[in-house]
Amino acid sequence: MPYFPNIIHKVIHSMAQSIERVWWCKSQVILARLLYPLSILYVLLQKSHRTYQTFQRDNLAKAAMALSKRSVITIVVGNVVVGGAGKTPMTLTLLHWLKAQGYQPGVISRGYGSEAARNPTPFFLTPQSGAHEVGDEPLLIYRCTGAPVVVGCDRVAARQALLMAHPEVNVVIADDGLQHYRLARDLSIIVVDERGWGNGWCLPAGPLREPLGEAPPLNSLVVYSGGVASCRWSGFMGYRSMAAPMLWQDWCGMPNQAPAGGWESLRGRCLHAVAGIAVPERFFQSLREYGLQIEAVALPDHFDYANWVWPEHATDIVMTEKDAVKWCERSKAEGCMHLSPRIWVVPLKFEVELAFWQTLYERLKRYG
Repeated sequence: MPYFPNIIHKVIHSMAQSIERVWWCKSQVILARLLYPLSILYVLLQKSHRTYQTFQRDNLAKAAMALSKRSVITIVVGNVVVGGAGKTPMTLTLLHWLKAQGYQPGVISRGYGSEAARNPTPFFLTPQSGAHEVGDEPLLIYRCTGAPVVVGCDRVAARQALLMAHPEVNVVIADDGLQHYRLARDLSIIVVDERGWGNGWCLPAGPLREPLGEAPPLNSLVVYSGGVASCRWSGFMGYRSMAAPMLWQDWCGMPNQAPAGGWESLRGRCLHAVAGIAVPERFFQSLREYGLQIEAVALPDHFDYANWVWPEHATDIVMTEKDAVKWCERSKAEGCMHLSPRIWVVPLKFEVELAFWQTLYERLKRYG
């Protein structure tokens, strides 16, 4: 019999999927039209919020200039819709590129759903940090890049704390901070996936976080993470692919006597594919395209696995890196570093066309 929390999670996920189907339907369905009056109210509140935070940002920027002449570039990576569009893969790719160009980048993030996200005091990630403390995406960024990462609900305070503790940092990346208007930024990178803007309406009738114009905001670059231009803004193409799967122990860097990973290791096995991400079907479909037979288990985004019980008949589990950082935390807490069933981690690779990096290079040179 399925464990009760598993059933609850499935019900919540099913309800969320029903609402999202309305958002991503190009024809305006009845439910979306019924919600549209609330969208008008949302837009009014959003505009008021933006005006207030922009006023605060301008005053904070003047005060910061008066206190310091140090030149630090701030880049915001975000999207204009609810849910994942590829912000974290874009952030990871950007960090690797900046380091290769000789920059010293650092990261600030809200740490969605974590303890740090509810705390006004900025929290610095360390090798001992857990996903429940700092959030799964910041932890993944820290693990994959080694860049200093600070999490907090106030990104302005997080940026100040980062620069105080790490004076070598000359580029600050704000992960998912596009609508945090108090934070002054030199450049925004807006990530749009293959779904585009859905029905084109704002919350709750549609997926948009803010009303959009005919052109992207000033000082912004658009990256289409699905490799297709899915809205009317001009932008650059990004391409996802998956690296070969690794056994969980290998991914964590632990001693492991089991066979090495690879696609051939998984073909012909009875696999459960688990994904607690914004668009789990994208992960499942990619696995199928690699010739794997899977039983898909879709979980809510940022799922923490604290009370999760694997299906009784599962022998091999395939998951994303975002899920793996949370499972790593649970395994350490329970002292079960030997795993049954076997866990396989599939890293995501993300590449952006050369023209984007050339344009970004020219933009950054303007700031010295």
